Amino acid sequence: MVHLSSTKNQHFISQAELRLNSINPGASQENQRIYSFDVTDRESFDCDLTSKRGSKINGSLSIHDLFSFDVMDKSARLNFENVFTRYEARIKQDTESLLDKIAANNGDIKEEIINLFVAKFLNFVRNPYSVEKVLNTFTPLQNVKPIQEPEKSNFASLLAGNRPQQEYLCSELAISENQYVTWLGTLFMLLSEFRPGEPNFMEETVRSLFENPDTVVFVMVYKYKNGTCVVSDRGYTTPVPDGKHMAFDFNLRSNAFIRYMFGDLKSLTPEGVPERVIDLYKSQKKKVRVFHFNDDMNELEVYNQRTLYQCHSRIYSSAKSNHGL
Repeated sequence: MVHLSSTKNQHFISQAELRLNSINPGASQENQRIYSFDVTDRESFDCDLTSKRGSKINGSLSIHDLFSFDVMDKSARLNFENVFTRYEARIKQDTESLLDKIAANNGDIKEEIINLFVAKFLNFVRNPYSVEKVLNTFTPLQNVKPIQEPEKSNFASLLAGNRPQQEYLCSELAISENQYVTWLGTLFMLLSEFRPGEPNFMEETVRSLFENPDTVVFVMVYKYKNGTCVVSDRGYTTPVPDGKHMAFDFNLRSNAFIRYMFGDLKSLTPEGVPERVIDLYKSQKKKVRVFHFNDDMNELEVYNQRTLYQCHSRIYSSAKSNHGL
């Protein structure tokens, strides 16, 4: 993985995703804007529009040198921008392909479903408002270091790197400097390609979610003709509490969102089903069950309200007025 980059303004939600929610999608990229809202009351789902003109997308949901683990000079730093780009480059294509195929009743969408989950999962692991949750999720990686070059030297640069932004960022994010460095190290271990041509740890984590024999995977896609789906500054929301089942909601574009549900097979299996039937199901190649819905306004209201409730402090949208808020 090449870490050298000149990029200082580093996005933790990709511009590609925000552009799918822009106010003026036909404008040049440097002029595209999005509305942002500061949360004022979570319980009553109140929020205030920060600017009537909207904010430029190239300056939204980004922090200078957030992922720079060694700043060498004004134009050179070591960070994760190049590997991020690998995932971000397909977001628009996969989103449009998924929605187009669903509209045409084309069921050949597994690739888009998984690609999009990987890209959205990246938003979770690199989100500065979820540092503690990421560290708790990937605790074992905190005790692992690369043993082969060039990753070994790059990781050493991460630990000993020059980070003039570190004290300020930690103060702004309310995390310790040790948490910040540990988070950068966790990102390094998740995203590095230790075996050429094979999945990294993050991709393996996603693969295990979709292929776990004890899990049933459901995907729901919601699309709207006259409704907007907001975006969280955390990049995701969880529609069910932590427990046996796991679920994530992600914005797809201004008029669509997607829900991934990973259900516990045992608790979903009716009583009396023979064990041999369960074992047969576990042995079969995993299928992703995809359902789609049009203009379900009740679900849109819940989605928008939940997104506001679970965000860090701000939500984004292509519209000044959003259903349920």
